[in-house]
Amino acid sequence: MTSAADFMHRAERTLAGARVLNAHGDSEGASSRAYYAMFHAAQAALLTVGVHPDEVIIKTHRGLIASFGKFLVLPGHLDARLGRSFSRAEQRRLAADYMSGAPSVAEAEDGLADAEAFLQAIRAAFPTL
Repeated sequence: MTSAADFMHRAERTLAGARVLNAHGDSEGASSRAYYAMFHAAQAALLTVGVHPDEVIIKTHRGLIASFGKFLVLPGHLDARLGRSFSRAEQRRLAADYMSGAPSVAEAEDGLADAEAFLQAIRAAFPTL
């Protein structure tokens, strides 16, 4: 089973990859990878508070986002703004991956900034990560 620290390291690598993609003008790839950095960081945070995805049957992206709110935001571990940021990132990813019209580099940079703040907040709330 993947540990919380493993998920957090994966989140950090994914965010680094998103930065490289955006620097090379791939705003679609950067937007998608920024979301996945948040996705993996959310998995790390959930494991840290004892929520195992298999136990709560998190099988979809929406399910992970809902579990993030239920187990991390509502109990006060993390600010509600992070939940909204996570939802926005998913919408950016869906648009980048499945819709015509790529996000601009500036829009991708906004997504990168959101992902960086998301990971930073999770690291601050859970220093063992």
